[in-house]
Amino acid sequence: MRRLALLVLGSVSVVGASWVVGCGDSAGNTGGAGGAQTTSSVTTGPGGPGSTTSTGTMTGSSSSSTGTGIPAGFDCTPATGTVPALKLTSLTTNAPEALMVKSAPDDADRLYVVQKNGQIAIIENGTQLGTPFLDIGSLVVDSGEEGLLGLAFHPNYATNGRFFVHYSKKSNGDNVVQEFKRSADPHVADPTPVVIAFEHPTAQGNHNGGALEFGPDGFLYISMGDGGNQGDPECDAQIDVAGDPAVGMGTNLLGKISRIDVDGTPDANGYPAAAGNPNGLKSYHRGFRNPFRMGFDGCTGDLYVGDVGQDSFEEIDRIKTADGAVNCGWPYREGTHDYSFNTSTCPAKPSGLMEPILDYSHGQGNAVIGGNVYRSSTIPALRGAYIYGDNGSGKIWYVFPGSMPVLTTITPGNGVLGGIGPDGHGNIFVASLDGNVYRIDAM
Repeated sequence: MRRLALLVLGSVSVVGASWVVGCGDSAGNTGGAGGAQTTSSVTTGPGGPGSTTSTGTMTGSSSSSTGTGIPAGFDCTPATGTVPALKLTSLTTNAPEALMVKSAPDDADRLYVVQKNGQIAIIENGTQLGTPFLDIGSLVVDSGEEGLLGLAFHPNYATNGRFFVHYSKKSNGDNVVQEFKRSADPHVADPTPVVIAFEHPTAQGNHNGGALEFGPDGFLYISMGDGGNQGDPECDAQIDVAGDPAVGMGTNLLGKISRIDVDGTPDANGYPAAAGNPNGLKSYHRGFRNPFRMGFDGCTGDLYVGDVGQDSFEEIDRIKTADGAVNCGWPYREGTHDYSFNTSTCPAKPSGLMEPILDYSHGQGNAVIGGNVYRSSTIPALRGAYIYGDNGSGKIWYVFPGSMPVLTTITPGNGVLGGIGPDGHGNIFVASLDGNVYRIDAM
C-alpha cells in the first residue's frame, strides 16, 4: 500500500528510464520509422540548456492517430528550435491539497484547481478567487489516497454547464462520479447534485484511481485502481466478476478505465456503457494497478495513463484511438517486466498485452504522476512533449515520442506533486499538495 508522501521536488540525473514499444503498438513491434536503438547519452527532443542526459534503450514510435475537437487555443504544429531551461512560475500558494489543474472547453484562461479536501478553486487572470467554484467537503472522505480526485467538463459545457467530479464517498470510501451544473454565475457551481453518474465499491482506501476525462469520442473515461491489496491477489484488474467479497459480486470495474455515455439516460446504476465497449460493459481498458492520472492529447486524441507500480517499476501507457479497448497487463506485468501474479485467481496470461511506452525503476521514484502533452505556442521547442512526474521523488520529466526522458531543471522546493494538467492554450501547470500551483515557463 503506497500513500502520498511529502517529499521535495528536485533536479537530479535520470538513469535507467526508457521509451519502449507502447500501448498502441503490439508487443514485440519495433515501432515506426527509426526502429530500435541503444544509446548511452541522449537528450530528449531538441534538447538544450537545462537538459540532463539519460542511459537506456529506446525504440522508434509510430505516428499518432488524428483526434477530433482540437481546442481552439492549442498549437498542433511540430516543435521548432531548442528546448530552453525551464522554471515553475507560482500562481498561488493557497490551494490546500491541490491535485490537478484544468480549464473548461471554450474558456481557455480560467483555471480550475481540484483540491483533495473537496473544494475546486478558480484562478482567473493570475489571481485565485476568494470563493470556491464548488465545495463538496461534506460528501468526501479526505484521508490518505481518498478525497476529491477528478474533474471533467462536458464538451458542451459552454452551453449546458454540465460537469462531473470523481471522489471517495464519506460513508464508505466508494468511488463516486457525481454530476453538477454551473450556476447563473460562471464562477460558482450550483451546489445541488444533479445525478450520480457512476458508483463502484472499493475494498481498501488506496488505489482509487480517480482520473476523469472526456475523450475525443465524447464519452467520459473513469479510472479506478485494482482495489488496494498488494499484488492484486483477487486479479480485479483482469476479471469482470469481483473476487474480493468486500467489493461484492457483479460487474467489476477495479483496475480498469471505464467509458460511459453521459448523454444517455441514467438509471439506478448511473449512465450507460458507451457504445462499442467490449461485451456491453462499462469497463473499456483494463490491466492497471492504480491509474491515478491520465490525459488526452488534444491534438492527436491519444490517451496517456500514468500507472503507479508495485515493487520495482512505474509506467506510462499511451493508447491511440485506433487501438480500441486494450489490456495493459497488470498483474501479469509491472512496467515491461514480468510480475509473479496469483495463478489461483487470474486466468492464464493472455496474448496481445500492450506494452507501456515508458517505464522507470524505483531508483528514480516510486509513484508516477501521469501528465499531459505540451501544446502551447509559448515554448515552440516543447510542443508535442509529454510532461509527467513522480510523487515519491518529486522529479518532473518531459519526453518526445521515440526519445529518452529528460529531467527538467525546475525545483519548486518542498512540496508534493499531485497533478500536471493543461489550460485551453496547451500550457502545462503543476499542482502540489502543499497548496502551490505553478505554470511551466521558459527561464
